[in-house]
Amino acid sequence: MKTIFISVSRGLTARNILRSDVLKSLKNGNIKIVLLVLDKAIEEIRKEFEDRDVELIAIKQPKMGRLRVIYLKIMSRALVWTESSRMVLLGGQMGLKKKNFFYSLTVRAIVFLSSSKLAKKLFLWAEFHIFKEGHFDYIFKERKADLFFSADIHSNIDTLLLKSAKRFGVKTVGMPKGWDALGQRLLRVMPDKFVLQNNTLKKDTMEFQDIEESRILVSGFPSFDFYWKKDLLWEREEFCNKTKLDPKKPILFFGSSGLWSKDDCGLVEFLYDCIKKEKFIKPCSLIVRPHFSNIKYNPYKKFYGESDIYIDDKYTTSNFLDNWNPTPSDIRFFVNSLFHSNVILSYASTLSMDACAINRPIINLYFGGQFDDFGADRTELHYQFSHYKVITKNPAVKKAGTGEELIKLINQYLENPELDSALRLAMRRDLCSSEDGLAGERIAKFLIQELDS
Repeated sequence: MKTIFISVSRGLTARNILRSDVLKSLKNGNIKIVLLVLDKAIEEIRKEFEDRDVELIAIKQPKMGRLRVIYLKIMSRALVWTESSRMVLLGGQMGLKKKNFFYSLTVRAIVFLSSSKLAKKLFLWAEFHIFKEGHFDYIFKERKADLFFSADIHSNIDTLLLKSAKRFGVKTVGMPKGWDALGQRLLRVMPDKFVLQNNTLKKDTMEFQDIEESRILVSGFPSFDFYWKKDLLWEREEFCNKTKLDPKKPILFFGSSGLWSKDDCGLVEFLYDCIKKEKFIKPCSLIVRPHFSNIKYNPYKKFYGESDIYIDDKYTTSNFLDNWNPTPSDIRFFVNSLFHSNVILSYASTLSMDACAINRPIINLYFGGQFDDFGADRTELHYQFSHYKVITKNPAVKKAGTGEELIKLINQYLENPELDSALRLAMRRDLCSSEDGLAGERIAKFLIQELDS
């Protein structure tokens, strides 16, 4: 029996791998599965997943010196120079100005550096041969592994596990937890093969990480597979009974971006005021979903007990690095929240693709999310990140730059729910890369093939 190691340090990767069909399909392949789980969260996972096919090993989050952090932040982003890395590294329009001489000189140097394949190779060589970081060598010394699957290739824990696996001659497969990072910074170590969620990620990986197409599988999003599981859906009356909303009223769903849209409580107040003042063509209800990054700060408590609004903040907190552990019941509630919503509202978020995956109207908000110290609305800056440009350019996702525009767009969709349906389905085919609910099975099949090859 062959053995596969899988890293689990975040709730997001637990959702993507353990609670999707990836783990389930692997267990049907006569494979020993060893989960390398963050020590603080291992008991959360043990009671749900440990059995005769699945073993758990606790791992600690290694500490990193401040100078090392600064070095990696600068070098990894400088070697993948896009609008995203510029925004993070130099502050974009929120920091240095282009007319500043130092800014211009810095950008010129970075552009030259990022265009050099030799510079990238030197960075990777130094990472493996100088910064060996053998924190997890003991795992591969004590236990034989045939394959290591990194479910979050940009995280520090997974990077160090990849380094150790390669040192001990173990095959490696890597997958990003989301779809925004491969065009922002260079990986510190390259896995042998990549599993990527869509073709945009594939393009970024080939262009910025210098990876050959033959090393890539485009699988689709395993988290989107839940939308194809009809047994997860409740009847509308049952769902509304759980949320105490009127099943006869259309539902507006607002997904917060948490720390990235820290001032969006004002937007919620605006929407709720529109509902109370009947500014929409039909009486509506509102679901607000706080982001897990904001788990310790809930500005929406003021709406508890109000009619026609539900704050979906009952998700499971955790000791994972992202403080979140989406359980099956959490996932089911989220799926139903989207399916029973009539219009979905978000900032620059994966929710835009979730909405297209289930063919629900989606509106991106260009106002009310984040203000600077002088009171200027800086929400639009979030749409400058490179990975999101494929969505901002897509006609399936509408844009609201003011409250008046938002009211108008919502009313258009309330009047004609099928408006832009064909555009959303086209975006689903293009960006979700899976219309069959089998992404998890594809990932598992690929991993089994790598084990057998």
